Amino acid sequence: MYVWMKTLGWINFTLLVINTSLFLTRWFYRTFNKRLERFPWEGFKKLMVMLAAVHPWTGTILLFTALYHGYLATGGFVLYSGSLVFIGVVVFFASANSLFLQEFQRTFLPGNFVNEFSLANS
Repeated sequence: MYVWMKTLGWINFTLLVINTSLFLTRWFYRTFNKRLERFPWEGFKKLMVMLAAVHPWTGTILLFTALYHGYLATGGFVLYSGSLVFIGVVVFFASANSLFLQEFQRTFLPGNFVNEFSLANS
């Protein structure tokens, strides 16, 4: 069981590094792209696109594996720092998705369509 928990810990660490590297590459690109006339490495944008495509999947896997890893390490669902971080991340994702949906509705659904749709269905 200890080997499985240790393996899950390393999997979680690897997924966390992949997810964090997206933010680091975006920061690096924005910082140095402003200072240079042309960014020196063309493959950097492709790396950012690949990391952005993988980010939601690795984040979701990380949430579940971290929850399972914590469950195995504590012997059950116990309120500790890892579970508090997990709850915080889930709340953040829920609020971010809620804000995203509001922005999507505001941007892509015209006001008249929303009003007519809501009046027709009431």
